[in-house]
Amino acid sequence: EMARVGTLAGSLIALLSNGMVGALMLGLAFFYAPLLTVLLLACFGLLIPWQRRSGKAIYNAGRETSNKMGKVFESSMERLQNLKVVKAYGAQDAELALFTRRYGDLIKELVANEWRSVAASRRFQMVSLVLLCGLILLGLTTLHLAPASMLVFLFAFVRATPRLNAAQTKMNEILTDLPAYVRI
Repeated sequence: EMARVGTLAGSLIALLSNGMVGALMLGLAFFYAPLLTVLLLACFGLLIPWQRRSGKAIYNAGRETSNKMGKVFESSMERLQNLKVVKAYGAQDAELALFTRRYGDLIKELVANEWRSVAASRRFQMVSLVLLCGLILLGLTTLHLAPASMLVFLFAFVRATPRLNAAQTKMNEILTDLPAYVRI
């Protein structure tokens, strides 16, 4: 759990730095194409309830991971404390089977957490791509933006998207590791 708390601190710092750079790029985009940037932010705002559900699932999975880590730790401590008794009664295989099962459950949970995080990141990237295509079409056809303004907007969007994706990924890591912090 201490390793997860350390990861939580690193993720928080990375979230802040990526969020600030992403906000700076969005500010640049707003300067050159305010209407497109407001539309972009509105579209991302519509995703908040969807991301919130995903965040709750990730947090609950992190809580389950903490519970399973506690069981693995409990098995380890119990094995160490009762080593003589376990050896005297020949229960090494049963103790080892219990530890292996709990550790296997923990590993499965950690892998499932990574898949949830990857799926959330993939959804964000797909939505960003669709938004970019729609905003390019809107900016060139309906809004008749100057090519220079459109290029600066695209530059800022292309530079901001990886930062915002990284911030979203770090947020998922924070949600996963937060139960470890609460537990400690």
